[in-house]
Formats: sequence, structure tokens, C-alpha cells
Amino acid sequence: MEASEIDNSRFGISVDLMSDGVSDLVFNNVSFALNRDSNELEVRSFTTWKANVTDATAFVDLRRGIAAYEHLIQKSLLFAGAVQGFSPRFSLVDDYGSGTVELCYLVDDRIVWR
Repeated sequence: MEASEIDNSRFGISVDLMSDGVSDLVFNNVSFALNRDSNELEVRSFTTWKANVTDATAFVDLRRGIAAYEHLIQKSLLFAGAVQGFSPRFSLVDDYGSGTVELCYLVDDRIVWR
């Protein structure tokens, strides 16, 4: 469920749905989902590049995901509580309309391509 602001009921419902595993929370073109099997918070930035995704362009989009995560942790006690105990996993995905595909993810500030 998409939420553009953190101080309204839509955001609260989005966090609840994410916590229950019903729906991803989408904020600032970044998707958040709890993976209970791996105990990770999947932080998926949607790519803004449709051709020639490089390390440099991927880092731009991944940084947006990191910034959104840090913003929500700092500004929303509800979000921070919901993701407590889950390790963030930052990835870059391409939404091609009928689904998404992971392009790469971060490990120790290094990009790992799929």
C-alpha cells in the first residue's frame, strides 16, 4: 500500500498491512516488506533507469532507499517498532508492469548484481 506522508491514517494502515504480511509499504518509490524467514526488512528501490543501469546509477537509486529507510526509522515510532529486530536488505528492482525483478543488492556497501 502506498503512503506519501507519515502523519496520517493511511500510513498507519500501510505499516499494519506490512507487519501482517498482507501488503508491502511503498514510500518515496521504495517498497518495504518483512521477510520473516530470513528476519530481514526488504527495502526495494525501484530503478529510475530503464536502460544501461550501471554501478553509479544503481547507487543513486539505492541511496534513495537507504534515505527513505532512515527517515522512517527516525520519524515514525510506528514503523520503527514494526521493523525492530529485522535487518534491512537494500536492493534495486525493476517494475516492468506485471511484476518486479531484482537487479542488484548491497552487501557491505558493495553492489552484487543478479
